[in-house]
Amino acid sequence: MRANPCVLFVLAVHQKIPLVSVASDLWAVAFRTNFLVFWAHCMSKSLRASRLDAVQHRAIHGLNAATKLTLALPAPQQLAAQRVALQHPSAGLLTIEEAASLLGIHGVRGTSSNGGAKGAADALRALSSSGAEAAASLLVFARMAWVSEQIIIVDLGTETKRRQLRALYKRLGRTDYHALSSRFDELPVQATHLHACVECHRVANAYCTEGGKVVPTFNELGVSSSMLCTECTHPTVGKTHIRCAKRSSAALRTALTFEETMLEREVEKEEPNLVAVMSLLSEQRSAAASSSEETGGGVAARVRRDAKNALEQQAKALACGEQPMLCVSIVGRAIRLWDDWYALCSLCGGMLRVLPQHRYGGEICCCKCDAQMLGLPAPEPLERRISTCRYCSAVDPERKGARWKAVKAPLDLAGDNAVLPPPMRTAVYCPKHWRSWLAGAHRVLPTRVILSHIAHNAKPIYSTAVKRTAEELGFDGEVLSGRRRKRKGAVQEEVAEARRPKQA
Repeated sequence: MRANPCVLFVLAVHQKIPLVSVASDLWAVAFRTNFLVFWAHCMSKSLRASRLDAVQHRAIHGLNAATKLTLALPAPQQLAAQRVALQHPSAGLLTIEEAASLLGIHGVRGTSSNGGAKGAADALRALSSSGAEAAASLLVFARMAWVSEQIIIVDLGTETKRRQLRALYKRLGRTDYHALSSRFDELPVQATHLHACVECHRVANAYCTEGGKVVPTFNELGVSSSMLCTECTHPTVGKTHIRCAKRSSAALRTALTFEETMLEREVEKEEPNLVAVMSLLSEQRSAAASSSEETGGGVAARVRRDAKNALEQQAKALACGEQPMLCVSIVGRAIRLWDDWYALCSLCGGMLRVLPQHRYGGEICCCKCDAQMLGLPAPEPLERRISTCRYCSAVDPERKGARWKAVKAPLDLAGDNAVLPPPMRTAVYCPKHWRSWLAGAHRVLPTRVILSHIAHNAKPIYSTAVKRTAEELGFDGEVLSGRRRKRKGAVQEEVAEARRPKQA
């Protein structure tokens, strides 16, 4: 038999597992080793440890074996591993073997075919195959690689920086711009820096984006839901910074309540009840894992959920506004923060969330700039545009008499509509040739069909909203029964009557 040439063979390629994922699993297992005992002790005292206070957070994280191993590494070696992670642009995507080669460690590689490891114990054996010092260096590298992945800064070059700085001077109404002496630190900080709240993960700057309300231009500049704070202490007296002004959320109030409860109880000082702890940890599963929390499966689910929350929480819950907002210079840069890219428009200086379509030539552009900033002729207002009838080509330069009608025409390809996307195409009709059905017909029929119906003073049947079938509209179909043939004949007569020219 001959092979079918149309068959496509897709090879299953393993996705590489980065060192960051392997190290995070190892850190989580080391944390749960100590947290499980503390959680069972709290449960024996009728207190659920869903969140830790500052003392408990510092103590349990200090007992983490992975953290202890990294702290045992000498400071110069820790700094060297951190520099290597910060200098590599894709440090968070490297596998165990690739990260080890960057650090100059030989003989270390993942145990699975995708570069990862099969469980925490296997990951520990793979990382420590060249000794404890090599494992500590890899863990320090992975921790810094994870931090560097949270915010990525890309330099856009000197020319882009010069264009953005000139646009900012123009937008702020300043005429003293000079290519050599002008600096961005002379401008307001809310126009040259990206401000974001670390607690609520909100970018405070006004930025342009796609979707939502469509505006012709974008002229916002500044920060929203923010407040200006002036330092009153002696070392930094007089300095100002911006803080978030969002109100406290329900999640924050819940976290503060849990922390206050743990702080008041001081459950770690109470005597342990070994019988209750052993009974809780050795409880037999009496139902599936999806059963209620009263069974053993529910206890396991609560342990996993509480351990995850305690591992990822901060040492102390903070409300928005307690700390200054994250402030990063964005002039001449593109910044990725929380999986979104932000930059300044090189033509108008406005901030935007960068998407693939935000380009004008070779520069980043918000695509909502004023026409004069782009070097293009200013578009005429809608009231001053000359209206040309799509049927008779009559013009109304002064817009006298009855108002002409403009309708959406996504299927029209004549004139300027040939170079416009379908949502922006329109057709204009004079009062003499305007029909009430044109607005709906232009959405589904070609313009040539519509113009032919206007010429014969007929109304097209362009919709099946009146429950008419394809056969009744004149399309070829299956053989109809007697009753349907009668109905088809009646409909055809109705259509012929509608298309017959009307006498004056």
